[in-house]
Amino acid sequence: MACYLCLDEKATIKGDLRKTVHCRNCGDYEIGRDLIEDIPSKLRTDHVRRYLSYKVRQMQGGATRPILYTDTINALLENISYPRPREQADNLVRWLGNQLAQVDPAGWQEIGWPEGGSLIGALTKDGFYRIRDQLIHKDKLVEIEQVEKRKISLTFAGWERYEEIMRGYTEERLAFMAMPFDVPELEDMFKNWLKPAVDKTGFELRAVNEKPKAGLIDDRILVEIRRSRFLVAEVSDKNWNVSWEAGFAAGLGKPVFYLCEKSKFESGKGMFDTSHQHTVLWTANNFAAAMEELKAAIRNTLPTEAKMADG
Repeated sequence: MACYLCLDEKATIKGDLRKTVHCRNCGDYEIGRDLIEDIPSKLRTDHVRRYLSYKVRQMQGGATRPILYTDTINALLENISYPRPREQADNLVRWLGNQLAQVDPAGWQEIGWPEGGSLIGALTKDGFYRIRDQLIHKDKLVEIEQVEKRKISLTFAGWERYEEIMRGYTEERLAFMAMPFDVPELEDMFKNWLKPAVDKTGFELRAVNEKPKAGLIDDRILVEIRRSRFLVAEVSDKNWNVSWEAGFAAGLGKPVFYLCEKSKFESGKGMFDTSHQHTVLWTANNFAAAMEELKAAIRNTLPTEAKMADG
């Protein structure tokens, strides 16, 4: 079967009621039955398909597999906005650096069209190769010829830019809270439980308390995530902004700590499939235990930076 988003026929699809998709362009994602039925009417043009492929790829952050529903796609399509050329260039440098760091920093990675467009947010084949060629011209990338694609690597200048991107503007004692807006129970949990718990580990947990337009990640939020040492994501509900923020932070190499209401996690109704990584589960009557687990996760992940004991 072809990928539901980009129609690539080499995608692999498994599952029954909810499909798990592995696509060379869109990465790994899950798709609900409601969206499977609706998607032909929503993705009528290549422009829309390429945009969604990029957005879903960004949601993954190299660590998570987002679950797509009809309301997820509706939110995405309300504000179609491709990244600017500089951001596309940084996306390519960041992806390449992440890949090389895992295998061989002095090695090469193969990338071409259309998967390159999904990775960096380029609308056209010419646009993708223009970004790549500009990076080569600026001495950030080097390349070698191949039959159909090109292998690329980072120069010393490219690695310096990669370090700048990954470092961002991090302020060591800040943490970012990704959560839905206008949910009284979650706002109470943030104020009375999450913020005090994170404070005891030596970090200040912040949330942007103004709701951005539907489907639109505000520039202030991206700045705050870049400044933060790690991100805490509440993923109980199908909130696209939260999933994108978590993927963005993970893509920057920042630790992400997931929380989910226990019954939604066990039923698979959350936004992310986080079953393959540690997720702090909570219920209305076990906030205290959940906060102890969150503090332990932060301390285990950042043992040289976090306060290792309360008080």
